[in-house]
Amino acid sequence: MAFFGQLPPLTVRARVLEVDGKLAGIAGYWMAGDQAVVFSDIAEDVTIPKLRIMREGLAFMKELDVPARCLADEGSGAFLTRLGWEHIGTSDEGEVYQWQC
Repeated sequence: MAFFGQLPPLTVRARVLEVDGKLAGIAGYWMAGDQAVVFSDIAEDVTIPKLRIMREGLAFMKELDVPARCLADEGSGAFLTRLGWEHIGTSDEGEVYQWQC
């Protein structure tokens, strides 16, 4: 709740990242049938080293043991590709990526 300012509309599993005592980022998912829908966000007012973001992303992906999809925006596609996600198309809301565990 502290990151988005409200409770999520459904049950999610998530990891949060703190940097210098500040909430810096969040990554999580909810289930939609037999696939996970993944989300993430990084706070604008906190600087996170890129290596730390990569390590946290890899740690998150190790916990994900079902196929997943997500929407990429603001140039996050290259990061998703480095994590092993595959670009599968474009929607009105952004670029769609898929993860196969």
